Amino acid sequence: MSGNRRFYSKLRQSAESNYTPTSAAEYRASDDTARDSDTHAGKCRIIRDLSRRFTRSVEMVDLGCGTGRYFHCVENVKSLVGVDPSEHMLHQARKPVMGGNRNIRLIRSTLHEIVFLPQSFDLAVCVGVLGLWCPLDEYVLGRVACMLRRDGVFFFTAIEYEPIEVTFKRRLAVAVRPLLFSAPRRYVDARLREFTVSEERVRALGEDYFEQVTITKWRSPTKRVDLHCVMAQPRQGKT
Repeated sequence: MSGNRRFYSKLRQSAESNYTPTSAAEYRASDDTARDSDTHAGKCRIIRDLSRRFTRSVEMVDLGCGTGRYFHCVENVKSLVGVDPSEHMLHQARKPVMGGNRNIRLIRSTLHEIVFLPQSFDLAVCVGVLGLWCPLDEYVLGRVACMLRRDGVFFFTAIEYEPIEVTFKRRLAVAVRPLLFSAPRRYVDARLREFTVSEERVRALGEDYFEQVTITKWRSPTKRVDLHCVMAQPRQGKT
């Protein structure tokens, strides 16, 4: 992480500054409204089905948990850890959507910075973070794979395509980006937040760290394309 510490710090600051007490409360209100939507129901069904794969009680970590939107989806849960960089979102997560689960521990951090003992969890979830707030790369997958037990599962979404309004500032930033290096490059990357990734790239990355990789596409009414990714059984020697 040392070579990217400033970049990851910039991403964390961007995520933190995006949510005030008011906007976090509004986000939570929208979560309550959206819980019956196809978008939420589809992801919730995946999390529920994955938790049912285990014959034991599940220990789960939600990386970028926000207001606790998906806490209630996991079944047969022994413990649940929610990680998010925003103190205001974590405040909302103390009373998660649909009540969630009683065995919850909330930690203010990011998936780049949080440290757990190896093989701490059965199930890891990361929804609405990768491809939006930070890139999906070897560092992310390696860290999550290390958190999981040998039969563990990682479910995450990543953005393959998102329509973006092209402003003058964005055109200028895109134009100068290839000429920048080190801190200036990381700053522009963090501001642009252009972290979309192809299905082929996700599959190639995933197969380096997991025995099983399943990817499906979901298209929103706004034309955004999300990759719903399930990766299971971390490879020995990679964790």
